[in-house]
Amino acid sequence: MLKPRSTATRELVSLDGLWRFALDGGPGPLDTTLEAAVPASYNDLFTDSAIRDHVGWAWYQRQVRVPRGWAGERVVLRVDAATHQGRVYVDDALVAEHVGGYTPFEADITEHVRAEFADRHGIVVIDETAAVGLNLAVASGLTGAPPRPTFSPDTFGEATREAHAQAIRELVARDKNHPSVVMWCIANEPASNEEGAREYFEPLVELTRKLDPTRPVSYAAVLFATHDNDRIADLFDVLCINRYYGWYVATGDLATAETYLEHDLRGWAGRFGKPIMMSEYGADTMPGLHSVWDTPWTEEYQQAYLEMNHRVFDRVEAFVGEHVWNFADFQTSHGIHRVDGNKKGVFTRDRRPKAAAHALRARWRSLGGRKPQG
Repeated sequence: MLKPRSTATRELVSLDGLWRFALDGGPGPLDTTLEAAVPASYNDLFTDSAIRDHVGWAWYQRQVRVPRGWAGERVVLRVDAATHQGRVYVDDALVAEHVGGYTPFEADITEHVRAEFADRHGIVVIDETAAVGLNLAVASGLTGAPPRPTFSPDTFGEATREAHAQAIRELVARDKNHPSVVMWCIANEPASNEEGAREYFEPLVELTRKLDPTRPVSYAAVLFATHDNDRIADLFDVLCINRYYGWYVATGDLATAETYLEHDLRGWAGRFGKPIMMSEYGADTMPGLHSVWDTPWTEEYQQAYLEMNHRVFDRVEAFVGEHVWNFADFQTSHGIHRVDGNKKGVFTRDRRPKAAAHALRARWRSLGGRKPQG
């Protein structure tokens, strides 16, 4: 689905801005005094815990004036994204419905003559589906719940895979004509080390290649998936690895972390012989916290942590790319391992640079598009 552009024969109207908002509602006028910004996550906009912690349906509404010059013209309503299920009404009429986050949907509403949605605009390089959480071992570790198999008829089975396949179809259809998209990533941190992973993912990899035979396909491997036990890496073209040595493992001991990381990356390269990139690496950092030695949470530690990773990256011949987690701090649910959200950003939540941002700028400017020699 191509993103519309304004031309001599096509006029676009953006509906970004403040909308009336309510958790309870339906077709017809909303009885509410609340307003929420579009695009945005409503959970992040209110202090009321009933809204901040809400998971489920929420209602947005606004009045739209159709330009007089549109009389007799075709009017199409487009939603760039609504996570994870969306319904759109014009007056009391349901005109569009969609399941799956991060991909657009649209409807011809000429007969209703009302509105067109456009929520977000962005460019990506590695295009990833919303398939996050296909790993029940992680949930068990965080909650203490008894472990369950990730891939089974009672957990993630055929129904999940079909929803996953539909998300891939929509992602490729939306973005395949963007030259900035260089690779498809079809899952983030799945349980690729568990039984059933290959049976789940092999048809999805085949589907992605059928939809677009011109781009490589990847997934992001979780820490529990190693070069010894991963069951699906050979299906993919590029190995994307998420690793946090020096943070979640060997916390505060960067010398040990450096040894672990290099052994890990060389293991993947030796077994699979494929290009490798680090799709997540980072350390939580409180802005303004400083120390004269390697102390986790300080700006100095974040910078030293990144430098350690980069030394290893530069020494491994198969290594082709690095993606720091994260660009900027962001809000999360409460947890003892969070301090007012995830602080792995190299920028603060209001986009002020930490020391690591300047270090990354210097490194990436010096590369000149070439891999440095370790």
